[in-house]
Amino acid sequence: MQLANTGASPATGVQAVLSVLDDYVTVIDSTESFGDIAPAARPGARAATSSACGATARRPSHPLGLDISAGSFQARALVEIEVQGADLVPAGTVVYGDPGGILDPGETRSLGVRLLNRGQIPATQVSATLVSLSPRVTVLDSLGSFSTIDPGMTRENLLNPFRVTRAPRPTRATSPASRSSCGTPAAWPTPSSSA
Repeated sequence: MQLANTGASPATGVQAVLSVLDDYVTVIDSTESFGDIAPAARPGARAATSSACGATARRPSHPLGLDISAGSFQARALVEIEVQGADLVPAGTVVYGDPGGILDPGETRSLGVRLLNRGQIPATQVSATLVSLSPRVTVLDSLGSFSTIDPGMTRENLLNPFRVTRAPRPTRATSPASRSSCGTPAAWPTPSSSA
């Protein structure tokens, strides 16, 4: 990273502190000293070091804050850095043990999820937690693990599938008078008109 002094006076004792503005990047070495910078000069400094967090880097560039100080001068700048990382997205599901591949009411089955790595580097030590968003489906085993997923490849949690159960269909209460003997709805009794 380079800083430029666009002013007319020298900037002495220049320091810069890099800060994170999102959760996808961790700054490891945040403070750098640039020394004195003459007007219109661009001294180099050792770049602040950052790293992507495994499978969570989703964008090709990430904003960082840069707080610059030189004596009484202070400024804040926004810098963008390109970060390569894995980008995992669901690519399908498999319900094991059901010929139709559907979790029917009242069933408990193992569930496989395929993940696709759309990123630029392999995703290693991948694990996932399954959460039900439906009151009719309960997750019995929510943890799944995957082998390494290379860029452009998909992997399924074959060795550690999720386990889910679906609530049975609610039964309808029926009145004996609501069905006729041939299975068609019977007419409801009407009030008598006798007084």
